[in-house]
Amino acid sequence: KADGAWARIFGDKFSQRATSAALLPGSFGTIAVAGTFEGTMTLSSGYSLNSTGNTNIFVAKMSQDGTIFDLNGYGDTENQNQVSVAASPDGSLVLGGQFRGNITFDTKNVSSPAGANSIYIAEFDSSGTCQWAKAVAKGQDFFGGLTNIASDSKGNIVFTGIFSGGSIDIDNNAINSTGTNLNMF
Repeated sequence: KADGAWARIFGDKFSQRATSAALLPGSFGTIAVAGTFEGTMTLSSGYSLNSTGNTNIFVAKMSQDGTIFDLNGYGDTENQNQVSVAASPDGSLVLGGQFRGNITFDTKNVSSPAGANSIYIAEFDSSGTCQWAKAVAKGQDFFGGLTNIASDSKGNIVFTGIFSGGSIDIDNNAINSTGTNLNMF
């Protein structure tokens, strides 16, 4: 529906990318937006983040008119990329993406093996507190990451991704690349 449509531009001279959005249930028009940023990212007065190194992750919540009312950033000096967010019917958010190094979501820490790409999933309750976080996939020599995530009313989570070169271990299930082109999982 185009009635009440709006558009905003956010960011500065550094790279900031919104890579995923989810409509929050029970609150007409409220959305969560997730993505990556470098440098300083200011979305509105009082809502700024500073990257702790390379590319970090952000999650913002905004009202139906685009007003920011919550903003959080996560990451370390390594790269965090390919972020996807989904909303569950109970108002919780599920966040997933690719990372190297360590990420702390509130008090929940996930780590990748030294020099390895990994995929994380984290769940936040409706108030924005991280309930759990887990590195669900890792590989020493793969390129790729999570591309999409979804959650249902029973709390089941499904995610998809891409990888090439080498193998990837997804929750103790090793899969091997079929060549040099991108493979999906």
